[in-house]
Amino acid sequence: MNKYQNKHFYIRLSSSLVCLSLSYLFITPYLAIFSFKQALDRLDENKISSFVIFPSIRESLKRQLNYSFQEVIESNYSSTLAPLGSIFFRPVVNRIVDATVTPKGLQYLIRTGSLTKSFNQTQGSNNNSLSLPKKNKSNYSLYYVNINKFILSSSKSESENPLKLVWIRFGLKSWKLSDIEIPTSILVNQLLR
Repeated sequence: MNKYQNKHFYIRLSSSLVCLSLSYLFITPYLAIFSFKQALDRLDENKISSFVIFPSIRESLKRQLNYSFQEVIESNYSSTLAPLGSIFFRPVVNRIVDATVTPKGLQYLIRTGSLTKSFNQTQGSNNNSLSLPKKNKSNYSLYYVNINKFILSSSKSESENPLKLVWIRFGLKSWKLSDIEIPTSILVNQLLR
């Protein structure tokens, strides 16, 4: 091999390695979501915890529930009862959040698109008492918002607003579930049940 061929070989090799590295970085959220799904199916709490930022999800869900409760109170009760209603519903919101932001609660939320039917279902010594329905057909879409934010969107029908699982990048190749955006219509419907 002469010097020119040797140089050309190294340029091609470097270009190939860069392309492979970029391709790997591009598919890392898909790999993380696949691993997370396997952990959810097995209910492997340690593995699930490695993919989830529970405090962030807890705060986001509290904010969404409080907003939905406020909507329900304002639309169904007089303005003089609204402050009393928000005081009454604060413990209910905390219980719903505590029941949902667990590995089993997340499994139920992601599979059904709704919060646990009752926060009493997950209390007690046997956390596996929450019955899960059979897997329903859902419309899924996966997409980047930006280089460090990835969305898994799931809805039961085309007309329904999707449940969005927001993943953020940690380092170069790690991803964690940092937020779950539940459509207000789903939250309001569940609060009125």
